[in-house]
Amino acid sequence: MNYLEIFSLVTGVVFIIMQIFQHKWMWYFQIATSTAAMIVAIDGRIWAFAILNLYFVAMAILGIFRWREAERQVGRGTIHIARFSRKAIPISASVVFIGGPIVYFILAGTNDPAPFLDAATLVLSLVGSYWLTRSYLAQWFVWFVADSFAVILNFSQDKIGIGILYSIYILSTVIGYINWRKNGEYVQ
Repeated sequence: MNYLEIFSLVTGVVFIIMQIFQHKWMWYFQIATSTAAMIVAIDGRIWAFAILNLYFVAMAILGIFRWREAERQVGRGTIHIARFSRKAIPISASVVFIGGPIVYFILAGTNDPAPFLDAATLVLSLVGSYWLTRSYLAQWFVWFVADSFAVILNFSQDKIGIGILYSIYILSTVIGYINWRKNGEYVQ
């Protein structure tokens, strides 16, 4: 395990704790975590996982602004949850069921060591990250599945620190869902 994996592990644990309690500073830790994980993925030629972490940085920046707006509606310290928009589910399903095979075939043509796991992690995490920026409660279910693929992917490629981080993320999905459901307030 190298220093970037350790850094990503530590900042990622802080990120997920903050996500469970919906603390707005989580986005800054997401940027740090994802930047380090992206470098680790590039080093291991896990291309979709590298791109995914770049996407996480972009979604963190978007999340900073979206959550400021939602926080104004419910007040500081209250977990804000949004209802699904009419387009969220069909678009998300398209990303997974159309985008997944496309990404797989692209990765299978490269030197990616685990194209199926890499593609599955990517498309599910694209959806999960977007749903997180929107504060959909169901994002926790998507993360459970995406993080499971990420654990297998990273341990299979000897990326132990990142694998441990995503194992912790799996456990946090249960805690996060319970906390958001119990303490959340729906916003417009």
